Amino acid sequence: MKDTQGIYPVESIGTFWFAEKEAINVTSLTIPFLQHELLLNLGDVLTVNNSLDQRKLIFSGIQTDMIHTHASGKYRAFGILFDPTKVYQVYGLSIAEFTSHMTTTPDHLLFNKTDEFFQRVSSVTSTEERLNTFSDFFLQNAVNKTCPPVIDDFIIAISDFSSDNSLRINKIADELNYTSKHLINVFKDVVGITPKKYFQIGQLNLAARKMWHHPTKTLTQLALECGFYDQSHFIRTFKKFTRLTPSEFRYKQIERKIGFPNTILK
Repeated sequence: MKDTQGIYPVESIGTFWFAEKEAINVTSLTIPFLQHELLLNLGDVLTVNNSLDQRKLIFSGIQTDMIHTHASGKYRAFGILFDPTKVYQVYGLSIAEFTSHMTTTPDHLLFNKTDEFFQRVSSVTSTEERLNTFSDFFLQNAVNKTCPPVIDDFIIAISDFSSDNSLRINKIADELNYTSKHLINVFKDVVGITPKKYFQIGQLNLAARKMWHHPTKTLTQLALECGFYDQSHFIRTFKKFTRLTPSEFRYKQIERKIGFPNTILK
C-alpha cells in the first residue's frame, strides 16, 4: 500500500478527503474550527477526543474545546468536512438528532446503505476514483433539506471575523426580524453552537492563520486585526477555547509541531 492522500471540494456539502499510510503513530491537538467532520475509519487505531471505542464511523461536530486525535498502525480513512449548515441539509437532522443517531443507529449516517457504500469504495483503486465514488454516494443520497434562510443570512452578516460583530448579534437579529432568543435557538439547532461561540471560533481560526503566515506580528497587532478589544481580550478568549495562550500556541508553530495552521502535533 502506497502512502496517498487527496481532497475533493463539493460546494453543496463541504470537503471530501481520503488518506492512507502503511504505518503511522501521530497524536494531534486542533483548535476548534467551523466545520463538522465525519470520519470513516478503515485502518487500525483512530480515536477522536480520547474515545476508546473503535467505531468505523466517528463524528466530530463543531467543538468548543481542543480536539484530540490519535492514529496508529495502518491508516486508511475517508472523511467529510461539512460546512456549518450542511449536516442539517444532507441528513435533514438537527445536530442533536444527528449525534443521537451516531450512538443508536450509526448505519443511518450512510443512509442505511453501509454495505453498498463499502462495496462501491472497495471496487476502485485510485485516490481520485475513491473520492469521486465517496462524494457521488453522498450527493445521490442527500436529503437536501432547506436550511432556514435566517441562518444563512445571519452567517453572512457575521462572516467578517476581523470586526466587532460579536457586539452586533442582537442588532443583526432585529434587522432580520427575529428575536434574539428565537435566532439563537434555531442557530444552535442547525449549527450545533450559539452564534456568539460561532463568531469567537471564527476569530480564533483567523488568528491562527495570521500567526502562521505572519510570525513576527505582536499579540496586540493580532488582537486588533482579529476583532478583539485588546491583547487581554484576545488572550482570554484564545485560552477559553484552547487551554493555551496565543504565545504558547505560537511557540508550537515556530517549533513546526503543527500539521495545519490550527493543528499541533504532539
